[in-house]
Amino acid sequence: MLSTTHIINRLPMSNLSYKSPFEALYKQSLDYSLLRTIGCLCFGANVGEPNKFEARAHICVFLGYTFGCKGYMLFDLTTKKIFHTRDVVFQEHESQLVFPLT
Repeated sequence: MLSTTHIINRLPMSNLSYKSPFEALYKQSLDYSLLRTIGCLCFGANVGEPNKFEARAHICVFLGYTFGCKGYMLFDLTTKKIFHTRDVVFQEHESQLVFPLT
């Protein structure tokens, strides 16, 4: 629900002269490069205890945006847990778009 609200607040609306609610409220243009494809494959940085033999990133599925801070909500496919991070590499190029099955 929060991800849907996040995206709707960044879409242009006809009743606001084709500006988004964010642009109307804050009087600044948006950076649409931060929007990502929900459900795509991504790699989130390992934020646990440092161990030189442990993987540096976890294979994850992008679930949405975090509320109250800048970051992404990810589902780790190996541990089956949800976590939040800012350090993410997305695989969402048109030729490489992957939606992993869990």
